[in-house]
Amino acid sequence: LGRPRIDVVVTMSGIFRDLLPLQTRMIADASYLATVADEAPEQNFVRKHSLAHQAQYGCDLETASLRVFSNAQGAYGANVNMMIDGGGWTDPQELAEMFEAKKGFAYGRNGVPTQHRALFESELATVELTYQNLESVEAGVTDIDHYVDGLGGMSKAVEKARGEATPIYVVDATQGDTKVRTLGEQIDLETRTRMLNPKWYEGMLKHGFEGVRHLELHVTNTMGWSATTGTV
Repeated sequence: LGRPRIDVVVTMSGIFRDLLPLQTRMIADASYLATVADEAPEQNFVRKHSLAHQAQYGCDLETASLRVFSNAQGAYGANVNMMIDGGGWTDPQELAEMFEAKKGFAYGRNGVPTQHRALFESELATVELTYQNLESVEAGVTDIDHYVDGLGGMSKAVEKARGEATPIYVVDATQGDTKVRTLGEQIDLETRTRMLNPKWYEGMLKHGFEGVRHLELHVTNTMGWSATTGTV
């Protein structure tokens, strides 16, 4: 590759888990093949971290190579968004713990989920940055709470595992050239063009209670980013 193999932890929504079972097993297989490759750990961080996980938990290499995490079969969401929306938390660490509990199920090469919360937490402790792709030009990170639930919850869980916050990036490939922004830059952009833009909020108010509901969602989601990442 001309550089070390980079280790990546993948967290999936329950929807993608259901729709992409083949791709999920392929990622798990790729992680396993990188783990057992005859390469120096300094040139293969997947192998380096898997060997560390194996030593820590006394498990086999296939278990130590697990990198794809999602909900238990039939379950959806991390519930971080629901905790924020309902005010059901007093300490941001509770948001991290909820994410870990809901997303701590590993999906391996056989596609069968197994609860590995401790392994998940130790893998998050090695994460140096988190990121999320924007999926639609019509839905930004302050428009819907799924981003707060996934990226926000994951970033808070990484901060808890590492003991310090890491950079958070948003990849925008929805139109024209692909742009990479920090989460703070993305929130600033959306706040200027939506919540603080008279054309937008006055237009919303013309729609009565439905417009007010959209305004409220932006306020709640922005508060959610503050709670999970502190980047507002």
